[in-house]
Amino acid sequence: MSVTKILAATTLIALGASAASAQSSFEEVGMVEGWNVWKDMDNQSCMIERKDGPNVVQMGLTKDHAIGYLGVFTQNETDIKEGEIQELQIIVGDNYYKGESKGMRANVSNGYTGGYFRAEVNSNLATDIAKQYTMTVFPGAEYAFIINLDGTLKAMEAARECNESF
Repeated sequence: MSVTKILAATTLIALGASAASAQSSFEEVGMVEGWNVWKDMDNQSCMIERKDGPNVVQMGLTKDHAIGYLGVFTQNETDIKEGEIQELQIIVGDNYYKGESKGMRANVSNGYTGGYFRAEVNSNLATDIAKQYTMTVFPGAEYAFIINLDGTLKAMEAARECNESF
């Protein structure tokens, strides 16, 4: 890797107060470039989601719109346990990001487990995701997911427009 960046991510602790809450009420807004756009009515924010084989990736904002989150979930067998904090590493393009994630079930797609990773809205991670075509996620030492990021730029723009509706 030509550039290494360490992102000091915070852990998603209060699920009831976050955009990742399983109790939230979601309304589907539409689809952009293969990404579903959802309104989280309880948290007054929007999220995008893409299913890629056995994996799902979700991106959105917390209720105050100050922190972005990246959720990565899979139907594959993993050692991710609900409620457990674990290290998560992400490679997007030439950049490496490291933080913590709290294991949980996906909030819109049933049958998936994984976790959420949080970052500042204007972080390099969001820019990298918008400009790259794949992301490699290492939720554990023994396995990784490769996520297709096709269409993220337009999907992220749709989510921004959706967030302006609140």
